[in-house]
Amino acid sequence: MSIQDRADLLLHLPIVSMEYADRSTGLRRDTTRDYMEPRWNFSRWFGSVLAPSPSLPAPARGADRPQSSVAILRYGILSFTARSTLGGFVGSTRAASGIVEGGLESAHGWVEAPVATLTTRNELRDRDMRAALESEKYPMLRFDLTRTEVLLDADSDGDTVAVDLHGSLSIHGVTRTARVPAILWFDDESIHLTAAFTLDVETYGIGGLTRLFGLLRMNREIEVSLELLFTRLNANEALRTE
Repeated sequence: MSIQDRADLLLHLPIVSMEYADRSTGLRRDTTRDYMEPRWNFSRWFGSVLAPSPSLPAPARGADRPQSSVAILRYGILSFTARSTLGGFVGSTRAASGIVEGGLESAHGWVEAPVATLTTRNELRDRDMRAALESEKYPMLRFDLTRTEVLLDADSDGDTVAVDLHGSLSIHGVTRTARVPAILWFDDESIHLTAAFTLDVETYGIGGLTRLFGLLRMNREIEVSLELLFTRLNANEALRTE
């Protein structure tokens, strides 16, 4: 499957859903945002996300769908794109860790990254970001996977699959249920995952978005992307992780 095919496929997946209970009313609220507008801009951006990274070797084609196993995160990039009155900027970290267990449709596990490792390559902006996230009080960003919903096989060889990742996202001491569309492709030794979604930071209690009496303001919605490479452990290695 070509890079553009993967980008086009993601454009037709359901958008991410962030749903939580309103404590004041007991009713459930859906904070879904349509982040695919404008569509041409998203396609171009996500096409670059799906492009094979030189640091992440692409799995061999023709592999069977992964069976029950334990896989550990060997390499990961978590990044976000934010916009403010002064323009856009990108933050990222490569300090992610995690583990996934089970087969494709029964997979469960977690991925997390230290807040203090996020950087936008601007010292003042990084200091403000960590203050807004209260990194000393809430040091980790974490996604817990509870189940995987297979949407469709993206090619006839069966080694590329479109999925919805269901679980919970914890940021700034707040945990919300989340559904994240993703693409998986794999071989006998590794699983490569890419995902992208829009996040409303104010639903996680993150403030401090306005500076200089309102002259400088960051948009509450940011675009988050993940690129993760898991490698499967053999039986002896898996036992040592338990």
